[in-house]
Amino acid sequence: SSMDYMLMNNEEGEKSKSTMVIVNHEDGGIFAYATPSKGTQGDAYWLPKRMAKDIDNCGNQNVVVQIQNDQEPAIVNVQEAIRTLRR
Repeated sequence: SSMDYMLMNNEEGEKSKSTMVIVNHEDGGIFAYATPSKGTQGDAYWLPKRMAKDIDNCGNQNVVVQIQNDQEPAIVNVQEAIRTLRR
């Protein structure tokens, strides 16, 4: 699996809020989460909780899941929170 943040622009060129996207390369599944900010601070802490639940709901309970990312600090924070929640 891979995960990264993305931004979308509207027709006027204004950027939207960040969206975290995770792709499962085995089955092509894609999850996208609109977030108020990058990382896990403030209102964004729901993100790793939701992602951990979605990973488990895809039949991955009690297994090790490898997720690739570009090592952006905000993504590493989310990845660490998911790891802690799934233990």
